[in-house]
Amino acid sequence: ADAKRVADAARAEAAAATAELAARDAGTAGALLGAAEAVLARADDDLARTDAELAALTVRLEFAGQEGRQDAADAAATAEQAAEREVAALSRRAEAARLLRDVMERHRNDARRRYVAPFCQRLESLGTVVFGDGFRVELDDDLRIVSRTLAGRTVRYEHLSTGTREQLAVLTRLACAALVDPDDGVPVVLDDVLGHSDPDRLRRLGAVFGLVAPPAQVLLLTPGPGAHASIPGAVVVRLDADAG
Repeated sequence: ADAKRVADAARAEAAAATAELAARDAGTAGALLGAAEAVLARADDDLARTDAELAALTVRLEFAGQEGRQDAADAAATAEQAAEREVAALSRRAEAARLLRDVMERHRNDARRRYVAPFCQRLESLGTVVFGDGFRVELDDDLRIVSRTLAGRTVRYEHLSTGTREQLAVLTRLACAALVDPDDGVPVVLDDVLGHSDPDRLRRLGAVFGLVAPPAQVLLLTPGPGAHASIPGAVVVRLDADAG
């Protein structure tokens, strides 16, 4: 009787299992299992190949370590840091130099604006005595004469005659002397100038010397003092060629 009861229970459990297996579609489960087994096999192959590559790379790294590449990399990193510090220092110095240049240029331009106009006015006022009304000059940034205008006609400095360039050079120095120290003036030394000037220009330049000196002291060295006899108040000092 006990065995019959166990057998009946087993039959019932088998029937239930058979029904459940039929309901679960064993074919689909088998297909999924087969696919999973294939993926697993491929993964095993990939793992084996990766292990082989890892072993090869490990060997290469060991050889590379023996060649001192890490030391070289560390040295390169140190050099890079030093270069970065040097670049930063140079950048700071360049910025300081740029700032200094900008400040100096600004002050130079301000100073130039303060004395260019007075210098040009003084030069033109003296030049009017020599060349007549309508005398104008154009100056560059270095206070050099670029061109002269007279009676509405402008001529560049390098195209002027030798005598005119001589006269403008003397006028420029006299104008500077008159502006540097308006109260006492500054000494001006002229050595054998105006050799290419005609008598009328020499007479007019003599008047200009009279306007500048005093207060400025003008020393005119010349082998022929008679040519400058028109300078008012001139004191002639003759130098003995045999004296020392």
